[in-house]
Amino acid sequence: MIRPLARTLRVAALLALAVGCGRAPETPPAPPAPQDVILVTDLPAEDLAAAKAALEGGLPPLKLTIVAGGAPTPGADVFWSAAPGPAVALAKAGKTLAHVPAKPSAVRDAAGTWNGAAGVGWVLLLNRTLLPPGAMPDSVEDLTNPRFRGFLSLVPPAHPLVRDYRAALTEVWGAEQARILVDLMVRNDARTFPTMAVTAGMVAAGRVMFTMVDSVTAKRFMDVNAQLEMIVPDQDALGVLLVPSVVVIAADTPHPEAARALVDRIVAAPMPGRIVPRPELKIMAADVTRFSPPAAESPIGPEGLPVAPEPEEGAEEDPALAPSAPATAPPSAPRKPRKAKP
Repeated sequence: MIRPLARTLRVAALLALAVGCGRAPETPPAPPAPQDVILVTDLPAEDLAAAKAALEGGLPPLKLTIVAGGAPTPGADVFWSAAPGPAVALAKAGKTLAHVPAKPSAVRDAAGTWNGAAGVGWVLLLNRTLLPPGAMPDSVEDLTNPRFRGFLSLVPPAHPLVRDYRAALTEVWGAEQARILVDLMVRNDARTFPTMAVTAGMVAAGRVMFTMVDSVTAKRFMDVNAQLEMIVPDQDALGVLLVPSVVVIAADTPHPEAARALVDRIVAAPMPGRIVPRPELKIMAADVTRFSPPAAESPIGPEGLPVAPEPEEGAEEDPALAPSAPATAPPSAPRKPRKAKP
């Protein structure tokens, strides 16, 4: 009796399989429709164009409408400001919806009323062909290192780049230590030029080895000169001064879920010349929300040098822009270890 029963079960299984094979394949579910979301921002249009596809992609898919503006408009879902001030002011006024992204920004309000995104950093721009192996600078303090004396360029202490760096450093080290660091930069025989574009141009031309500029200026020069490299400094102690862009969700957003999804993507989105504040990035412990990114300066020519304005008739040439001999490598003396400041 057992053998006929086993045969019967095998036949039944084969019949079931045959019936199953005759079924029409199941239709896959339709992809979800893109969700509408309106973004108001004052970031440059060319930067947003490169990021738009990444912001719309993923799940849920988004249909992104970008509106240029320095403040949210009625019906807007998200506001993304190039400088922290405008967006942070909205958060302090209670006009934003709190949201902490799945992968939080390293610069944000603890409650999520605002989140930092890619921003402008104070970086070192160097010419790799002029620095011997093992002598690469990795700290703003290297601008004071005697081994690089005379091989540096810098904007004047009153320039916003140095002025704001000193102000941020004052919060971390105190006023006296910040003043001493800036004084030592100048006394290290740094060649002083009026703008970041000119200081970076001197590095590109091989007249000095490195300088401090903002990351947007560094990227502009690196795009046209392969010998240049940008160093995000002080990742072992002090941290980089980073002024993030800031993104917030409008408290009256018509599309809260789509707005949250967009913020999640914005905080991780790379932007040309800007540094994403990922959790592993060491950032200077100053109130960066009170600073603004340095303003863009003169355009750059095809050889990675700033395009100087035409001098007025009868005007003397600026001695800071006069040609000079290319820099030569300093002796590769052993480097003194830095001590973290209190």
